[in-house]
Amino acid sequence: MQSASPSLAPAVRPAPPAPGAGPVDLLAAQLPFDPASAAFRSDPYPFFEQLRAASGPVHRTASGALVLLGYHECAAALRDPALGHGAASARQTTGYGMPARSFLRTDPPHHTSIRRLVSGAFTAQASRQLEPLITRNLHALLAPAGRGEQVDVVTDIAQPLAMGTISHLLGIPAEEQDRFQQCAGTVINGMDPTSLLDDEQRRHAAQARITLVQHLRLHLRQADRADEAGSGAASTMLARLAAPVTPDTGPIPVTEAIATTAQLLAAGYETTVGLIGNGLHALLTHPAQLHHLTAAGFGQQAMERAVEEILRYEPPVQVTVRIALAPTTVGGQHVPEGTLVLLALGAANRDPDVHDRPHDLDVTRDTPHLSFGLGPHFCLGAPLARLEARLALDALLRRRPTLLEQSVTHVQSVFTRSVQHLRVRLGDPPY
Repeated sequence: MQSASPSLAPAVRPAPPAPGAGPVDLLAAQLPFDPASAAFRSDPYPFFEQLRAASGPVHRTASGALVLLGYHECAAALRDPALGHGAASARQTTGYGMPARSFLRTDPPHHTSIRRLVSGAFTAQASRQLEPLITRNLHALLAPAGRGEQVDVVTDIAQPLAMGTISHLLGIPAEEQDRFQQCAGTVINGMDPTSLLDDEQRRHAAQARITLVQHLRLHLRQADRADEAGSGAASTMLARLAAPVTPDTGPIPVTEAIATTAQLLAAGYETTVGLIGNGLHALLTHPAQLHHLTAAGFGQQAMERAVEEILRYEPPVQVTVRIALAPTTVGGQHVPEGTLVLLALGAANRDPDVHDRPHDLDVTRDTPHLSFGLGPHFCLGAPLARLEARLALDALLRRRPTLLEQSVTHVQSVFTRSVQHLRVRLGDPPY
């Protein structure tokens, strides 16, 4: 088996936060390494291992904030109702200084009510109904590529596939998808702490949010009018969010409906793109693991297990944040109300107390991961992301791709991790 075990990285402290920085910026400034550095973004796991070796599964900063590195500690924190976002509605700011904007960053009961409204579109059963659509889109994307042709898996396959699927769910017309795709990744990257973004990144993220809001407002109105006319558009997510009331919350403000759609669009798109790109790169750089899948004939069970191992090994979402809404305990440590808690999911997925050979990719492994979270905020789009990744990796691997570049660049983000480009040469079409 090919090992990916890291060596410990030198401690490099980040620059002091700018005046007016939020709680997450202040926490980042207290870490013994710089999360904005090229070295961390290239490979964060040695830095997490260094911190784990020094502090154990729970690292407490000078200000009292916690960084959770252990699997059990992160799992308990994700389930703990005393650890939340600190926003009772989408109009508030979270306890860690970021605008909530949508239900995704709010606490119950608001989160529960709006989640119930949209969750039906993301169930395992609903996702399976999309398999023919995803398969057709994959065929359309791959069929033109002949034997020996070079493709960028991220830009040519993963991005249009993910955008096509989430746009179909939301009710965004096909002719608008390119425009939304250009904004989605920029919005996600702009969710990093302010101190970790340069002026250009902040400016691009702000402009992308404005563009998304403008176009989603238009489509939300169109969906509302179509629903009133009885055109059947109520099956789309936009139509559900445009509905005048929900049983529990009453009217949903237009601003929240737009922000919710934007975050579902961006999160559903970016997670799937990251999973496909990270997954194929991991498999092509671990030939022994790829052989397991080839020997199994790329069977559904083998591919599903491989997707779970990719999620553990190289999760698209690396970090999430919570705030203590009430005093609680994490990893045996007292956590006062108001304590900022950063959950390093990428580190938890490689916890040596849970995973044997945690830094090795092993597609036969059957151990858990936290890449979609746990508890009330478990990722809505998990079934769909898993399905898209399995179908995409299956279709790509059947074309016997070969890497054109061993080393890859990752998207510049701390919260997320995805390959920016993945250029391969394809073999004979299997169709």
